[in-house]
Amino acid sequence: MTQDLLAGRALEVDEVFADLVHRAERAGVLVPRLRLVRDLLRGIDPGRHRG
Repeated sequence: MTQDLLAGRALEVDEVFADLVHRAERAGVLVPRLRLVRDLLRGIDPGRHRG
């Protein structure tokens, strides 16, 4: 992921984190730090800011 970021490529944040967050929510497990990391990475993901 770091290499992708440095090269300006998409980080595939949702592909990495979406299933983990979804499974935790389904199981009733709170994962605020995981959600925070996901949201922060979305914010710096070059792939999300391309037109």
